[in-house]
Amino acid sequence: MLAEQRQAIAGLIREALATLTEYGVAVGHGLATLATLFRPQTIVVGGGSAAYLDLFKDGLRLAFSRNGEYRITAAVRPSELGVLAGAIGAATMVQAAEHSYQSTE
Repeated sequence: MLAEQRQAIAGLIREALATLTEYGVAVGHGLATLATLFRPQTIVVGGGSAAYLDLFKDGLRLAFSRNGEYRITAAVRPSELGVLAGAIGAATMVQAAEHSYQSTE
């Protein structure tokens, strides 16, 4: 019974890791398109995905390496602000817009 449970858990873990790799490949294709156009030295992953970057980074690398002559060499790292990056960025934009509006009065 215990051996069967361990096998089942191992199977679920393999499926989860395969799904994360697929996610990384899908995200990687989109990032590769942008990186080909803009040629950044670093790509920063923010929001909820930043917390799981280590789990789907292999998929990103796989997608980046499939671009042939446009191979992406940018470093990929999580945002220092993690899951709060988007909220902080939005709040900063609102604050800047309010400041700009007040300056024109």
